[in-house]
Amino acid sequence: MDGSTTSYSFWQQHVELPDEARQTLSTTQKWFDTVEWLVETTDLDPMRLVNFSNQGLRRLQAIRRCEGSWPRARRDSIHRRVMRMYALAMEWELTAARKFADQAADADKEGAMTRLSEAIEHSQEASNILRGHQVKMQRKWERQLKKRTCSMCGKTAPNSSHAFAYCGGCRHASIPRVDRPRYCSEACQRAHWLAGHKDECPCAHEE
Repeated sequence: MDGSTTSYSFWQQHVELPDEARQTLSTTQKWFDTVEWLVETTDLDPMRLVNFSNQGLRRLQAIRRCEGSWPRARRDSIHRRVMRMYALAMEWELTAARKFADQAADADKEGAMTRLSEAIEHSQEASNILRGHQVKMQRKWERQLKKRTCSMCGKTAPNSSHAFAYCGGCRHASIPRVDRPRYCSEACQRAHWLAGHKDECPCAHEE
């Protein structure tokens, strides 16, 4: 098996979801996809939108109950899916609140506007959480990619590979581990040393 292929043992340990968690996640995703399409293509009654939002939240709680069984390599991607679905549920709540405010009689207007204000707050909070997670994941992906990229030739290893070995001389408190030069081979390490790393490596300046 070549280095570009994920091994089955890696898949079992780090990627494969247990049956219950996989089934719960799959059915919930399909349900959200169906309701999202329905909301986009149909002028729904606000109470139906509220019901969809509440059902969605209950389904997400079921996913959360399986969180302990999520493999480590999948947790971030599942969290992203869950947060996107949560943001959708909050959008449905907001759409319902706007419809209630538009339809409310004068006597009920104040309550409807309060409900709308709360729905706007919930929707913005969900969107901010999702955006924050996306930024966090982008930075994490960049850090992980850097660990699997050779500092000399630029070769990049697949996600299932171990990080490349870093320069032993850069094992220094002043250099964060993620910023230490890494190499796909001893040949690249020697070439990088001769190309100028010998002038910046901490071990080259030790007395």
